[in-house]
Amino acid sequence: MSEKIKEILKKAEELERSGKIMDAIKKYEEAIETYPENLEAHFKLGLLCMKILQKDIEVENLLENRADDESWALRAIGEFKRVLDIDPNYEPARKNIEIIEEVLRHGKY
Repeated sequence: MSEKIKEILKKAEELERSGKIMDAIKKYEEAIETYPENLEAHFKLGLLCMKILQKDIEVENLLENRADDESWALRAIGEFKRVLDIDPNYEPARKNIEIIEEVLRHGKY
């Protein structure tokens, strides 16, 4: 992994830790743009999309903007599927897809 990618990922993690989720998402997107095959960037971006969806579920904001919540869910699934394209045996990505699909199936949003 190049130093540039390491630096971008480190900054994304710092932003996430400080609660700046949307800024962290932009950094992970930058990492993916720089190195599209970076499994870590795709996985962590998927986790952040999932985190936004989960936060909405917890505060019951989902009914206010269902289309937006569904787009976060679908984006997370897309990132996890990309992880599986890179490494078909990466089980955490598969598990997260199952969780999100279960939420979508049961209309918990």
